[in-house]
Amino acid sequence: MAETVGTVGTVGETSAAVVNGFAVLEKVLALPVSTWRYNWEEPHVRHLGPMAQDWWAAFGLGGSDTAITCADANGVALVSIQALHRRLTELQRQVDSLTRRLEETDPSEGIDPSEGTDVPQGAGPPEATGPPERTTPPAP
Repeated sequence: MAETVGTVGTVGETSAAVVNGFAVLEKVLALPVSTWRYNWEEPHVRHLGPMAQDWWAAFGLGGSDTAITCADANGVALVSIQALHRRLTELQRQVDSLTRRLEETDPSEGIDPSEGTDVPQGAGPPEATGPPERTTPPAP
């Protein structure tokens, strides 16, 4: 999916650039997130989020590796939401197409579930074939 999310324009005198939301989303998925507190805060105070150093390494946004600005965090969150929405919309189209195909199939003909999809064999969840076989005899 080499689709881009965003628009090109200017903000003040600084150029804006197109962003690939799917690339940003992959970085978000790999970003460590933890709870933490600042040294000067009471021990009961906790925050949730990535460390600024990890953020900087992943995105290179902001002025340094010691803080995450709200503008950058909001931008990463929004473009990731857009990418997820596009991915979800595409998956829903595939489900709708397969559902229509299944509904149009004569039950006596059968249908090859892997035919006409881009999903590799074995990429889906394991099929339920009944209870697992016993490897030890039942207890008396």
